[in-house]
Amino acid sequence: MAELESLIQEYQHCRATYDYEKKLYHGHYETLPMMENNYVSMVREVEKLRAELATAANIELKTGAPYAATMEHKVNEVVGHQPFGQDAYDNGYNVSQVSLLNLPDFFIKQFVH
Repeated sequence: MAELESLIQEYQHCRATYDYEKKLYHGHYETLPMMENNYVSMVREVEKLRAELATAANIELKTGAPYAATMEHKVNEVVGHQPFGQDAYDNGYNVSQVSLLNLPDFFIKQFVH
């Protein structure tokens, strides 16, 4: 009789496990189409963004303008100061040789040794 009770308990445990996994699989199976639709929409959005980037890059190359060329840089509006990159005549000490030509001699001696 004890053996029969243990078999019944084992059967009930296996049945409960089977029902749980069946519901889990069924729920997962129902969400797969939604997940697939989300994935497809994300892929389309990425393709659109890539196309926009390619278009923007082509426009930039055609116009020859660097990125954000229309933005004004007003922090350093000193004559001879280049806000982006180095000047062609830059001596490496952030003092442009071209702008030194326009300064008085006593001021140039402070920067040039």
